Amino acid sequence: MEADAAAVSADRVRRLGLLIRLRKLYRNLLRTDGLLAQDAPVYRAPPPLPEPASDAAAEAADEEEAERLEAAVAVVAEMQLTAEQLRSGLRGLLAQTSAFGTVFGAEAGAEAETAVARRVREVAAQLGERVRSEMLALPMPTLAAAQAVVDARNARYCGGLGGGGGGIILATAAGRSMSEDEDMPDRVVGRLGQAEKAVEKFVARRLKAVQPAVEQARTTPVTAVVTGLRDGASYARGLWDRLNGGGRRSVVGGMPFGLPAPRAQREARVAAIAALLRDIDALEQRVQEASKVREARVRKAGIGGRARLAGELREMDAEVGALSRALAVRTLQLEMEYVYGYLEEEALDIAQGSQAAGWLLLRQGSSDEIALLAAEFALLDAPLTGLAAAVGRGEARLIGEDELVRLAADIPDLRARLGLQEADVFGGPGWTWVRAQGALREAAAKVAEGGQFFTRGIRLLGSDVKSAAVLFYRAAAGASLKPREVAALRRTARDLLTFIPFTIILIAPLTPVGHVLIFSFLQRYFPGFFPSQFTGRRQELMIRYEDLRRQLLDAQEAAQVEDEEGELARAAAAVARLTAPASPAAVAGGAPGVVRAAAGKGGGSGGGATRLAAWEGGEAEGEGPAARALRTLEQQVAPIWTEICWLLRLAGPVSLQAALSFSSSLVSLAFAGHISDLALGQAVLALSLYNISAASVVVGLAQGLETLCSQAYGAGNYKALGLLLQLGLGVCSLAVAGIIGAWSQLGRLLLAAGQDEEVVEGALVYLYLSAPALWCYSMVECIKRYLLSQGVVVPATAAVGAAAALAPLFNWALVDAARLGLRGAALANCAVQAVALLGLGSYVVARETAMMHLTASAWPGWTWRCLRGWRAYLASALPCVGASCLEWWAYEGLILLAGWLPAPAAAVAVMGLAYNTTAATYTVSLGIAGAASTRVGNELGRGRAWAARRAAFTAVALELALIAVVASALLAGQRLWAALFTDDQEVTRLLATVFPLVLFSEFGDGLNGVCGGIMRGAGRQLLATISNAVVYWAGCCPLAVFLAPRLGVVGLWLALAAATTLQGLAGL
Repeated sequence: MEADAAAVSADRVRRLGLLIRLRKLYRNLLRTDGLLAQDAPVYRAPPPLPEPASDAAAEAADEEEAERLEAAVAVVAEMQLTAEQLRSGLRGLLAQTSAFGTVFGAEAGAEAETAVARRVREVAAQLGERVRSEMLALPMPTLAAAQAVVDARNARYCGGLGGGGGGIILATAAGRSMSEDEDMPDRVVGRLGQAEKAVEKFVARRLKAVQPAVEQARTTPVTAVVTGLRDGASYARGLWDRLNGGGRRSVVGGMPFGLPAPRAQREARVAAIAALLRDIDALEQRVQEASKVREARVRKAGIGGRARLAGELREMDAEVGALSRALAVRTLQLEMEYVYGYLEEEALDIAQGSQAAGWLLLRQGSSDEIALLAAEFALLDAPLTGLAAAVGRGEARLIGEDELVRLAADIPDLRARLGLQEADVFGGPGWTWVRAQGALREAAAKVAEGGQFFTRGIRLLGSDVKSAAVLFYRAAAGASLKPREVAALRRTARDLLTFIPFTIILIAPLTPVGHVLIFSFLQRYFPGFFPSQFTGRRQELMIRYEDLRRQLLDAQEAAQVEDEEGELARAAAAVARLTAPASPAAVAGGAPGVVRAAAGKGGGSGGGATRLAAWEGGEAEGEGPAARALRTLEQQVAPIWTEICWLLRLAGPVSLQAALSFSSSLVSLAFAGHISDLALGQAVLALSLYNISAASVVVGLAQGLETLCSQAYGAGNYKALGLLLQLGLGVCSLAVAGIIGAWSQLGRLLLAAGQDEEVVEGALVYLYLSAPALWCYSMVECIKRYLLSQGVVVPATAAVGAAAALAPLFNWALVDAARLGLRGAALANCAVQAVALLGLGSYVVARETAMMHLTASAWPGWTWRCLRGWRAYLASALPCVGASCLEWWAYEGLILLAGWLPAPAAAVAVMGLAYNTTAATYTVSLGIAGAASTRVGNELGRGRAWAARRAAFTAVALELALIAVVASALLAGQRLWAALFTDDQEVTRLLATVFPLVLFSEFGDGLNGVCGGIMRGAGRQLLATISNAVVYWAGCCPLAVFLAPRLGVVGLWLALAAATTLQGLAGL
């Protein structure tokens, strides 16, 4: 473990060094891009002076020529210096073993190395050619003279006179070394003279530049002045923000010449920080508990007993000290993780300051500063790694105080110098995601513990009552109870007397403060008021007895298995003796011992001895046939059980999402029904049109993401997920716009079909007002598929649940309070969908922002590159649209067909109730289908077809089992189910007639849904579309038209049950 920790530390230090080398190389490439873009030639002679010229003009011309020459020499020297550093930097990287694999990842390392090496060599060659041509253009007598000037400039630059060539730290160090070699007075006088001349030139240039500006200011209008002041104030605010470290910084951005960007290790760092925070919280709690135990032990011992506790107190002090050392080491590790993350981000900030004016000739030395900080990090990380390994081995007591104290002073100092505050590392008093996760886990653990406590108390109370009844029966029969039994009977009677008022107080509508006050008062003055079953002592005894009972049962089972294996071994031995040929001695003597000896030694050529030897070999391995069979069965069942757990973990929230969405629609209908019968009819028609023309289409388009996203996630192509989501959102937005445009023709079609004009008008108003809801719904569906493909389902459930919880409030506020009527119901639907989109979108933004620089990040940023995959997306989405629309339209068509039957009111009511029943139970199938699509797609993306096949078969079996349970429950309570919706006896009778057919159709419908999800995960959704077209529209609908006039509603459901059964079998 210690060797592994040291290796990890060395890898991190090596990675930092390689990142800094790559940063220098990339920054030189960025500088090269600007240098090559300079006008050629760099030096341009000033125009000649007119004759005659004054002495002042000649002097000014000479100064201008000198300035131009100096500027040109600086640019040419920078070109030469950059070319040399490019070559040396590339050589340094190539000399390191697997350098590019460490920085870019093992998969992309070779490709990145080739691209970077080729580009650096090309650019260095271009710079070399440009330097030679520029030297020839300089006003120097020879090329050697020009080279000497360039070398002199670079020599002064590298020596620290060029203004920060090695950064602040290196410049200071260089200045100190020069002060030891040069004569201080002469050097100071020379620099003062140079500074005086530089100031004179600067003032003269500024005065020349100011004069035109003053003339322009005189003619500038007041509005332009105000605008300039406003812009100046905005710039000042931005400057102040940047001076304080604010503003946006581009990490891993601005790559030169399109070269690959190095990878950040944020995901591993976040996981390490989370683990360290958990360890720190646990160690803090242990330190507090150990300290409390020591203090309590000292208080209980008293003055006289403390002398006798010296040894025990020393052990307690040692334990507290060891825990404190371990806590200190983990805290320092946490600080070093943040330091490493900061240094990595600094090294990855390649384009830092490259947008500033004059950047080409101004070397800030930031890479050298980062290199010094990385070296300091390495010096501190090595000893800390050794201490962390000691803590991991449980040897915290052996950690030396001197080393720990030194690190405890140096590491926080390094962190503070990097600008990392304690609140950034330890979270401070505010909210952090890690702290929130810990609080949620702790709250969940407390809730689970409270539930177990209550359950154990109820079980204890039931067991006590049962035992008391037995004791009372014995006493009534004439037997005398023992003192132990008398005490148990009295305790149970007292518990029963106190349990009733205890329960009343518990469920009384008091405030939490009132409950706390009452129970505190009772616990202090009437401790016997609480039932003994709900005290910690009896609960601990119950837990201990349950553990003992479990151990006893395990021992009995082990003994039983051992007896069975012994019986089998004896039986095998008997069979071996009977089947082995008898030796002559055994036949002559007839002694049983001889026969056993011959059989045991393998005498004879039969197979019995071989079988006996094999049995004895298996017995020597300590495992009998029963155990081997059990182990084999466990090995076969374990993957299936794991798959079932995966499916249920995904399917449960997805089913709940569907149920919550369905409940939101029911709430809108309920409020519309309270307005008037006309409003209810308009809302029903509008929702039917909404489902047929819009919802079925956007759901199909969103389902197209299931195939591509799940397989991309399984293959590890995370960036493709974000591109697919962007493409899906764009396509759904276009589809919504087209659907809203098509709604303009619905009025004519409905009126031509004979619908009431007033009903059609109200339905269209509802539809148009629901247009924002449709767009929000389509966005939510796309995001849900995007998260589902990654196995993330709880946030979508929470967002949809919050929206469903607010649906009654929105409808009441807009329908009843604002008196907007049906328009209010439509606007409430918009608000519900907007809340769902806002909640889910906020989660996705926060999630992708936190994972932006991780390898597993799925968001590449908004980009037009998402349009490249439109063919593949439409090939996946359009069959899903077809399958969804064909099935949805078939159900709506059957409901319309029910309106043409005799007694249409009862027929439509029965169809509506039956349809609601299927919709409620189908939420289970939707959950299993979504889970199956994700699991099959993920496994196929990983290239594991056998695992995808296992997931598919497990999903089908799980669906059949769940539907059987749900259908049995509904069949048993069908009268109660019907009474929830209607009191009409005719409707109830018809529903009871068709209810078995409805539930039977659920098997085929659910099986069809799950098979559809499997086919979506496998990319075979076109088969589902063809199957829906053939079964529903070539089989079900014609059969329903044939049977409905003859059998009524029963004929409709006979046709539908036959179609769904055939569809389910076809899916298999």
